[in-house]
Amino acid sequence: MTQSARTGPRLPILNFASSEAAAALSRDVAAIGFGNRIESGANWLRSAASAPRRGCVVLVGCDPARGPDQAEILRRLDARPWVCVLATREKLDARGLMRAATEFIEAPWSHAELAIRFERFADRIGAAQRQLDETRAGMEIVGDAPAFRDALATAQKFAASHAPVFVEGETGTGKELFARLIHRLGARQQRPFVPVNCGCLPRELVENELFGHEAGAFTGAARAALGLVHQAEGGTLFLDEVDALPLRAQVALLRFLQEREVRPVGAGRLRKVDVRVIAASNRPLATLVEAGTFREDLYFRLNVLTLALPPLRQRRCDIADLARHFLDRLAADYARPAMWLSDPARDWLMAQNLPGNVRQLENLLHRAVLKAAGARIELADIAPPGTPVPPPAPPEGIEPFAKAKARAVTVFERRYLTGLMQDAGGNVTAAAERAGKERRALGRLLKKHGIGPHWTRPDDRLG
Repeated sequence: MTQSARTGPRLPILNFASSEAAAALSRDVAAIGFGNRIESGANWLRSAASAPRRGCVVLVGCDPARGPDQAEILRRLDARPWVCVLATREKLDARGLMRAATEFIEAPWSHAELAIRFERFADRIGAAQRQLDETRAGMEIVGDAPAFRDALATAQKFAASHAPVFVEGETGTGKELFARLIHRLGARQQRPFVPVNCGCLPRELVENELFGHEAGAFTGAARAALGLVHQAEGGTLFLDEVDALPLRAQVALLRFLQEREVRPVGAGRLRKVDVRVIAASNRPLATLVEAGTFREDLYFRLNVLTLALPPLRQRRCDIADLARHFLDRLAADYARPAMWLSDPARDWLMAQNLPGNVRQLENLLHRAVLKAAGARIELADIAPPGTPVPPPAPPEGIEPFAKAKARAVTVFERRYLTGLMQDAGGNVTAAAERAGKERRALGRLLKKHGIGPHWTRPDDRLG
């Protein structure tokens, strides 16, 4: 295949140089098979709504006096990968961009050099996207709304770090699920993930539960016990409802985050622990700090990286896909044929605010499946008694053919594979024979959709 015949990803070019230089780069990038569009870097920086850019090319001019604040570019752009093009390597290095560029191309460039660099760049982007897609499928993470995809991209970026992460979002938005996603995408994925609901810990035993105790530390402590922090050694400790910790436990947690050491109850010495901490709260911690119920220094220690999860009302376009996902899983759980929503039931569901978010949506559908007389869920099965039939939902426009086809194929594959595995009693070899597929190919499809002999894992569900 020639370079010009290659179809690469579409990459925006953020132009901080001259329009002539940007046009020349755009032509050359297009010539080697990569779609692109030029955006004004200055306008992008001025836009309050400008999102971090993960896959983009940054064209920077060689005159520092005329260029923008490079620190601001670095702050607003995602961490790697991105390509930076500059007139001279020396000026790039002097302006602080060299260390952040995944690929650096020095002007004047050749088509051959561009092709090599962009091939590597595209491979890196593609590998990261495949890893995210495979992990999403295995964890049954459903959603394509822009706000949700931004959260996924941020989680993937944070996974490359070992710094503490604070996940904020309303109840039912998937805070633990995203904590697990960060863990599985990171270097600690083979080590334990230990979730802790701080709101369920007895106030007088919080330190004992987190840090453990020595034998004889208190009445009834016949033998030493490891705390939850030690159980997460080398892995990730997820502290849900961290705002529920009493002030004394907050002090102990702060000391652990600062020193990476813990002292079990009754112990005479500190012990080193290697654990990444991800915390979450339904309530804004900044407000609790102002009220004096949460320590400010602990807030800053936990809030090194912040991941904000959108409520379902901000990703309403995902409701239909989530409903399909839950209905497929519930039908499999109860060994029932594929179920679907009637038009009035679907329209009513799409109109709800659902303050409990994804968890509330799943509960509504669970109840509806149990109430439904057949495979179709009617309005009376899901809505409160006496709910009038709503007007049909307004059309949202026609999707591009490729996207509509991909969505239909995904739905078909999931329904087919779920029924196939049920029929085969969870035996992959038998399922492959019945489907007329090679076992390894079927295994890849099952992995893609997170389906297997015991594919329903409560700990990996949204909520």
